[in-house]
Amino acid sequence: MPAGLGRLSGSEPALDRSRLRGKPTTAPGGAAQAPQAPLPEEEAAVDGRLRLMTISCWQITGTILVAAILVTWPTDLVAFRNWPRAPATYAFMRATEMLLASAVVLLLRFSPAIRRRPEVLVTTVGLLMAATATWCMAEIGDLDGPWFSYLLALPLLTIALLVRFPARAAATALECLVIAGVWFGRRPQDLHHPGAATQVVQLVFYAAISLVAGVALFRVVRAGELARLRLARAGLAGGTSADENWRLAREIHDELGQDLAAMRYSVASARERLAAGPTAALEALDETDVLLARAASAVRRVLTGLTRFRVEEQGLESAVRSLVDDTRRHSGLQIDLTVETEGPPPVAQTSRAVFRVLQEALTNVQLHARAHGVRVSLAVRDGAVHLEVADDGIGLAHVAEPGLHVGLAGIRERAQELGGEAVWGAGPAGGMRLEVSIPPAPGRVAETAPPEAP
Repeated sequence: MPAGLGRLSGSEPALDRSRLRGKPTTAPGGAAQAPQAPLPEEEAAVDGRLRLMTISCWQITGTILVAAILVTWPTDLVAFRNWPRAPATYAFMRATEMLLASAVVLLLRFSPAIRRRPEVLVTTVGLLMAATATWCMAEIGDLDGPWFSYLLALPLLTIALLVRFPARAAATALECLVIAGVWFGRRPQDLHHPGAATQVVQLVFYAAISLVAGVALFRVVRAGELARLRLARAGLAGGTSADENWRLAREIHDELGQDLAAMRYSVASARERLAAGPTAALEALDETDVLLARAASAVRRVLTGLTRFRVEEQGLESAVRSLVDDTRRHSGLQIDLTVETEGPPPVAQTSRAVFRVLQEALTNVQLHARAHGVRVSLAVRDGAVHLEVADDGIGLAHVAEPGLHVGLAGIRERAQELGGEAVWGAGPAGGMRLEVSIPPAPGRVAETAPPEAP
């Protein structure tokens, strides 16, 4: 029985999910085994996922903050009308907060350097917001009013900052120092206020809540992402993944199944037209010939999808060139390929993922883009890979198609599992451009994985 069927029939043991989650397991003798420590490449992949989650979270947070400021600004000005200096000072504070929040959203969206270290931007903007809010509140009132209490919630905003404990503790401590320093620097007389010590204790208390909650959230999310990564890799190591099986099944159903059904109809039509004369029958047979060519092309794509030996045997560059040549021959697309390599090649898992991404991208162009030309650029530098695929088709108008949407989601998933990212948008030639970047695996030299069983 083939290896793949053996797994489906239950002849192999079930996957130990507790080990993948990093929980202690029990040895045959009854002794508890320590959880498996993450490998360097797993650390890099999980950190990449957490970085992307931080980017998404703070893009949403910044947008919500800007919207909340615009909604509450008029009502807050009415509420503060009894304080003479409140309207102008409050307007300055809200305008500054809105400017900083907008900067966060835009920089996280468009700056690659910021996206590599989003926690630096978020921490810096958080400190600037804390300093601005504290100065404005100190301008409006003193410790007897609600002004300092308004600042107590500021440390809670950093709970969603997914960073390790030392960075989080440093950011939280800096925020407390900024709030206390700016307030008592602007109002030194409040150092002798009877409630000063109480307010500072409350600030430290809220900061401690933020620190504990943030660390707990980081550990839970990180453990979940590590388990998810190991489950995905265990599935890949055991053969074709469930997502890959689904994609191939979809191609067989959507293309080959429809073409075979159309061929049956075309043959029946030729039989009926034969009575009217050979010309009509030949037209129907010509239609059948076109359908046969399409079915053969679909079979080639499916078989290529089942073939993984190219990357392992040839290396990434050679496999990519072979894939592009094969696509040129059977699709009629004009494909311009550029390959740049520098330093050691990527690890085998990265090579396989990039090959799959290019395979999916070229299939999407053939099925959905209505393109004539495609530009493929592959850059490999010291184990890191950047892939760009741009076509001259109909552009983003076809992204809503179910098959393409699932394919793009799979591409993004592959990149994120290795700590990278995938983005797409309008291309320079009016079509669509896909960019995939995957960082090198830290602490690992390039390796060649053994060929997998068919």
